[in-house]
Amino acid sequence: MATAVDREIRRHLLRFVHDARDGEEFSRVVHQQLITYGHRITWQEFDRHLTYLERAGCVQGRFLRPAVDRSRQLKITQKGIDVLEGSVQEPGVMPPDEI
Repeated sequence: MATAVDREIRRHLLRFVHDARDGEEFSRVVHQQLITYGHRITWQEFDRHLTYLERAGCVQGRFLRPAVDRSRQLKITQKGIDVLEGSVQEPGVMPPDEI
């Protein structure tokens, strides 16, 4: 079960990808945005949240250099947009009315 902090981090992650140009952003940039926002999150924790959102169908990730690291080009999906807007619920992501 996701904690409230996990759900909030995932919501912010979705929002940062959504707000990027064309709904696409590099994972390292989003990770840094979360830290700047105030979340104390390691790369391993970030990767866990990102994996959750990929499996839930909210973002698509394409590995840039899979042999070197886990950096990805991220793109928000229509489901991710719907989750952000609150028209679709995803149990691991905080809905807009709880913020």
